[in-house]
Amino acid sequence: MVELLKKRWFQVVGTIVLLAAFSVVYYKFTNKKPEEPTNLIADVCGEKITRLEFQTHVRRRTQRVYQKEGMLRGSDQFSIRLFVFRSLFNDKLLNKIAREMKIEVKPEEIDERIAQIKEQLQHPDKDYAFSLFLEMGGYGHGPEAMGQLREDLRLEILEQKIADAKFPTDSAEFEISDSELQDYIPTRRLQQIYFAIDPSRTLSQDINEASAKMMDRADEVYAKAAANPADQELFGTLAIQYSMEPQAAARGHIGWVSKGIVTAKFWENVKNLEPNQITRPFISEAGIHIVRCVDTANPGDRLYETYKDVIRFRLQFKKQKARFAAWFTEQITKMHDQDCVKVYDDYLLAVRYEAEGKIDKAIEHLKNAARQESQNPYYQVHIGKLLARQNNREDALMAFRKATEMAPRDPYVFFELGSAYMEYGDIEKALREFRKSSDLARLDPEIHNRLEKIYTGLGMLEETDEEHRRYLHAIQLRAPKEAQEKIEQALPGDDRMLQQPPETLMPDMRAPMPSQDTLPELRPPGAPSP
Repeated sequence: MVELLKKRWFQVVGTIVLLAAFSVVYYKFTNKKPEEPTNLIADVCGEKITRLEFQTHVRRRTQRVYQKEGMLRGSDQFSIRLFVFRSLFNDKLLNKIAREMKIEVKPEEIDERIAQIKEQLQHPDKDYAFSLFLEMGGYGHGPEAMGQLREDLRLEILEQKIADAKFPTDSAEFEISDSELQDYIPTRRLQQIYFAIDPSRTLSQDINEASAKMMDRADEVYAKAAANPADQELFGTLAIQYSMEPQAAARGHIGWVSKGIVTAKFWENVKNLEPNQITRPFISEAGIHIVRCVDTANPGDRLYETYKDVIRFRLQFKKQKARFAAWFTEQITKMHDQDCVKVYDDYLLAVRYEAEGKIDKAIEHLKNAARQESQNPYYQVHIGKLLARQNNREDALMAFRKATEMAPRDPYVFFELGSAYMEYGDIEKALREFRKSSDLARLDPEIHNRLEKIYTGLGMLEETDEEHRRYLHAIQLRAPKEAQEKIEQALPGDDRMLQQPPETLMPDMRAPMPSQDTLPELRPPGAPSP
């Protein structure tokens, strides 16, 4: 009897424990918040952005960046991901608006646009040229490539149809006056040599000692150019040797300009130039300029009567797109107000919270992303920047240093650490990190160009010159053969291209992080989807 009671007691206790365990599990599952869907990047008020769709567009965008720049840097991944998300977000909203407005794009309209593309390709074999167009655009080959192109063109046409329906260009709002038209007729074709000065300085402020040194340099270069103002090759060579801008490698060519597309200060100094005239160095909002006039055009010529119609159309289109962009942004704001936009990617959430000023939450999501990609140093750089915004100097520097330890051959992370030291006024340590960055960035002209401008602001002209030489070397390594020869001819013998073969140089890395604008952002008006 006693043994029977013991057995029943153990059965009762076992049953109670089992029921309790079941209750706990049941409670957890019934009260658990729904997990974030692993197959989604975002839900745009019912319009899904899947991870597969996102990754496909990222691959295409990566291909386009490579085709355009001839290189990929490690941190390009962030700017690409951000661009792709913004574009997909806008495309989803565009489709939603189109359904509400009952606007569609017919297949024949896409066929017509493809025919126009083929017609514009400068090659006798249009089909071959079109296949190259697809490859250069990151579409690849075959039916899938055509399907992706057709979808991009559908969205481009759809956007224009919505813009035309909301803001017809034949309305009074988009009239172009004769004086406005006149401001956009190009009358001067120019070259320039540009020198950077303190970017924080306003036009009303006197230049500091460092900028005064650069003005002296500009005077010296002007004297060389003015010795033979009709010599376009001489001016182009001086642009390669001294100009601190991307056009330097293009021999300083700006092209045709008009009053409406340049700043007032710049226009004031170039508007009356005649061919082969060169301005003395002058200061604008951007820096110091020496400008040479290559050619002029008379707005009174008969050819301009036809050209005026083209300009009028472009100005109307520009106004329409600006109006459409403002309206589209309002629709994005409404969606956020309705709280129906859900984002599930930690990096994109971090950017969003940063734009909203919620720095703690942004850092939290960046740390989550860093745990998922533990070998990626760029999360640490971003975290360092946010900690610096919170005046948390010690932790910010620790994050930057961690990035350099994770990627000891990446010039970008050392550049950012140097920039942090600059912000804190520790110039000696900043220069140390900048030198490391420069030594690693043999193939990346962007870092050398940025360092060149930093040294200019510090009045360190020897370092400025060295970075300019390295900038030209990097450009030369990537330029077509003809451009390489022109750059090489412009450099003194001791400053020719570095002798190391390209395969021994350091890997390519990105210089700037993507801008942290409000997320998402309308794609450039009139631009096709990525």
